[in-house]
Amino acid sequence: MKIEDLATTKPCLIRGVRAQWGCLGNMSPHAVRCQLNDFARAEMLFQALRFDWGGKVWRELHAETNPMKSKFIAKANVDKMLIEPRGEIDVNNMRMVIALKFEQHVDVREAIVATDDRLIIEYCSKRQSASGLFWGAALQPDGSWKGQNMLGVLWMEHREKFFREFSGA
Repeated sequence: MKIEDLATTKPCLIRGVRAQWGCLGNMSPHAVRCQLNDFARAEMLFQALRFDWGGKVWRELHAETNPMKSKFIAKANVDKMLIEPRGEIDVNNMRMVIALKFEQHVDVREAIVATDDRLIIEYCSKRQSASGLFWGAALQPDGSWKGQNMLGVLWMEHREKFFREFSGA
């Protein structure tokens, strides 16, 4: 399903962590384990994957418990990133973070099943930056959506894979 198809279905909007689909956002209070390392939230792992594994910035992100602070730490160290933000490796890292979160949390699996075949959108109408419009989409005054919605696309991709495996197809 594409953003253009919104006229025929009500989307599942990833907004605040306490909102209905908030568990699908990287800021939600779901710890994620990766290679025997526990991260307080998916956002910390995602940001850490942009840096040298085990290096100084990685250790700082691993220790952080506030997801917004982790974004600020990453932004302050952009010159030390090993990958291009919003590039192919970054998208694949987000795909892995989503898979780990899905595997490790029952409520996340239940939420994905509850989305059925509806469009999932990371709602970024209040932060229409390059990053916001890459990972999410913003509702425009005319009712259309602007943005690539990559986080939503990756969740829908994972949902499709799960439904396919579950059905044995």
